Amino acid sequence: MALKIMYQICCGIDVHKTFVVACIAATNSKGVTTYKSHRFSTCTKGLKELLQWLIESNCKDVCMESTGKYWIPVYNVLEKDCSIYKIVSRFPIFNWETLFRTLLEKALKRFWIRFLKILLILPLILNL
Repeated sequence: MALKIMYQICCGIDVHKTFVVACIAATNSKGVTTYKSHRFSTCTKGLKELLQWLIESNCKDVCMESTGKYWIPVYNVLEKDCSIYKIVSRFPIFNWETLFRTLLEKALKRFWIRFLKILLILPLILNL
């Protein structure tokens, strides 16, 4: 039994203090999903570039973590043009070496995108 994809194009955003990393997942009519990632500054100019990148990619559904306070400026810039799903719980990231942490965060972004695409993330999010 295959799970039904609810969002053909959506984005997962990993929020940090000075930058965000966004990954757009786009699924074509054959069910093949492609991913493209980009890093943006958390300054207003960088966040507006993120919004423009999302609009150019026809991506209106965004999923991002909401741990800490750094998600607030991202939300403020994207809220008028995107549907934002905030993840209010996330897997703990242990004090591993930088390489393993980077690989884990990349995998988590794709994990959240996949779950957003099939709406299995609804119990874990707060839709604002």
